[in-house]
Parts: sequence; C-alpha cells; structure tokens
Amino acid sequence: MKGTARFIVDENAARKADDALKARVGSHNKLSVSSPSDAEARRFWMDHYLQAGGQANVIYGLGKDRPVRILPIEIDPKVAAHVDQLFYSRHPDLNNRPLSVNSPEDAELRKEWMDIYEQAGHSTVIIAGLDDGKPVRIPDISVRVDYNFV
Repeated sequence: MKGTARFIVDENAARKADDALKARVGSHNKLSVSSPSDAEARRFWMDHYLQAGGQANVIYGLGKDRPVRILPIEIDPKVAAHVDQLFYSRHPDLNNRPLSVNSPEDAELRKEWMDIYEQAGHSTVIIAGLDDGKPVRIPDISVRVDYNFV
C-alpha cells in the first residue's frame, strides 16, 4: 500500500545543501540515494542540510554496528496506530514505550515493527543510508529522490 509515509524535508535547508553540493561536484552530475558509490556526496549533502537547519534521524541500519542519518519519515497516523496496536500486543512488557529511532538497543524491536508494517500490507524499501551507503529498511515513501544538476 503506497502513500502511507513521506520524508519530512526542510525545503530551505535542502536548497542550501543542493547548492553546496552543486558547487562541489559540478553542474552535470547525478546523485542517487541508493548507490553506495555516492556515499561521500550524500554525507556532504547531509552535513550541509543539517548546518542549514534541516533535521535528520540517526538510526541503526539492518545491523546494530553503525548508525546512519536519514531524513525524518512521517507515517500516516492511522497506519502507525494500527501497526503499534499489533506490535505492542506482542510486547506488553514495553508498556507502549515508544521505540527510539537512534538507540542500538531498540534495533531488533524496530526491525520487528517494520516486519509487522509489511505484514499489514504496507510497502517498505531498502535504501542506502545517506551517509555510508549501508542498507536501511524504511516505509515506502513512493518517491525516488535523485539530484540532477543541469
């Protein structure tokens, strides 16, 4: 099911980061969010995005070893509530404690939450982390983000 999640982007900060990246890499380059070979450029973009006031979540990818930064994701509140209900019914010991997006201790619980999200019929995608190209599973945001400088 598409359309249940979206990135939250500060347009002003993104424009400034785009301009900084364009000045660095030239006017005819393409930056893909899914290519590990673009990790350095994504890290540069994210650094400038944050310096310009944009926000990012630091999360642990498919493993617990190294965090990556991604833009915040907003999930449709009705979908999130449904998945939360299923998830917390399996984990009454958590007392509905929100899962931390940046705690390695919650990495396995976040993976399970995403499994339930998928089982409930919602799409996920695996993207390369914006910093180092490490894979991260996120809700399908129904958009492809590429940068084309012309």
